[in-house]
Amino acid sequence: IGTDSKWKAYNFALGEESYSTEINVSQNTYSSSILKIEQSHIAAAPESIVIKKEHIDVKSLDDVYNTFGTFSHPFLKLDVQGFEKKVLEGARSILKYMSGIQIELSLLTLYQGESTFTEMLVFMKDMGFELVSLENGLADSSTSFLLQADGIFINQSQR
Repeated sequence: IGTDSKWKAYNFALGEESYSTEINVSQNTYSSSILKIEQSHIAAAPESIVIKKEHIDVKSLDDVYNTFGTFSHPFLKLDVQGFEKKVLEGARSILKYMSGIQIELSLLTLYQGESTFTEMLVFMKDMGFELVSLENGLADSSTSFLLQADGIFINQSQR
């Protein structure tokens, strides 16, 4: 982010509603999550081990979306470490504006309470979004098994 004027950082998490909680901060930081990390994740990526917890405020995307400005064809990309469904549940009123959404889909449960690949496919279809592409994500280097993929979904009402 640094000096790039096109980026803004906000010190809160997104979820289904507004509340305060703790986030599990991983050694590699990018595996940090509100959800507890599973041993399967740590086995595949030892640097994802939790080293501390921090207080975080959670807000719904429905509550904060209009503070970001206006967009002609918004595309939502989430990278929220197993919290995708919670964020999307807190965005039900603004999802109709999204032309597409990119989310991580877990083929194996990596965080306690996360929705798996198949559950998210059904959820996204129910929300009016069709899967159109997959991109490989995290794989277990010892087995070569794919653990996560990014799913790209297109809003069916805007086709």
